[in-house]
Formats: sequence, C-alpha cells, structure tokens
Amino acid sequence: TIGNFGLGVRYGRQEFTDGPSNLVSQKDNNTIHTSVQGLRAWGQTGDVRADIFDFKQVTLGTQGLSDDVADDKTRFSGATFGLVLANSATRKVFLDPFAWRERNDSLKWGRVTGREVRNYYGARLWGSLDRLTLDWTVDHQSGTFAGHDISAWNAFIAQTYVIDPKHWKPKVGIHFDFGEGGGSYGSGTLHVAKAPFAGTIAY
Repeated sequence: TIGNFGLGVRYGRQEFTDGPSNLVSQKDNNTIHTSVQGLRAWGQTGDVRADIFDFKQVTLGTQGLSDDVADDKTRFSGATFGLVLANSATRKVFLDPFAWRERNDSLKWGRVTGREVRNYYGARLWGSLDRLTLDWTVDHQSGTFAGHDISAWNAFIAQTYVIDPKHWKPKVGIHFDFGEGGGSYGSGTLHVAKAPFAGTIAY
C-alpha cells in the first residue's frame, strides 16, 4: 500500500481469472486447473482498478516434475479494468472493460493450421439492483489468421429477479449465450468467436 493506492506484481507460474468466466477461467470443474506463466501487475484506488498482464500458456507433460513448460508459440497479454458504478445497500453495480491480445502460432481452423493473432475488446457489466441480479458480457474480436481477417462477436447475458424478497425468495431468470461462427473453411473473413481459456461448463 502506497498512500491511497494498492499495488501488486506477480511473476511466474500462476492461475489467471481476471475477466468474465465465459472467456477466462481456471476451469475448476477439471482435475487440473489451467495455468499460465509470465507477469501480472495491478493497482487499485477508490472505485477504480487496473490489471495488466503478459503470459504464455503452459503445456502439461507426463514425464515427471519438470515437464510442464511455457509454450513459446503462445502469448496472452492485455489489460482488465474495474469501475464501481454503484455501491449501496440495494445497488451494487460494476463495469469491467478489457482489451486483450492472444497469439497462437499453430492454431487450426477448418483444414488450415497457421498463426493467429486475435484481439478482444469488450466489457462485463454485473451486480445487483434491488431484486434484479445481472451479469452481461459483450466482446468483439478482430485480428488475423493465416493471412485472413478476423471479425467475430460474443455475448453472454444472464439475469435473475427475486419474485418475493421474503420467505423462500424464489427467482426467475434468463440466460442467453451467443457466439458468432463461420468462415473456417472459406477464404474470406474468419467469423468464429472463441475464448482464451474459458470454463467448459455453464451454470
């Protein structure tokens, strides 16, 4: 802690979950969690925080204690921010914008294996407004794959409403996930949306 700022830095093998779980997750439903290797630094003051990072994916081996190595053919870097929009007894709302870059030198789409550089630009709006709980994430993805442009969208929309705030507190809710697709077998723009390392199941 320095004055009104909380600062931190972490280097080495670690788990990273600072973003929407639909896009980044440690995959805690699996026996072995997803891990990355690299640098992460963060800062927070008042109602604003920032997290910057630069990682490589970790390839898991089966030959012993020293065979889980950082994959130089991959890179995941960027920044995630956090803004407190409301923080009271009945309203707690947060906005988390993010800008990420992911590189994979040997990714396969359709029949082609090549280098992909993908940029993620989006935000997560989440929290509660009295009886309403919401969790919305939207992102656009751009970049290139094997000489082709990338343009794709993701949207993850979930909200619940408490019908009766007393007694058993029953809720009704809507959960909607959208991921754009197309272009994997064509010669034009790739429209397939993806996630760096999201959870493999949704609740």
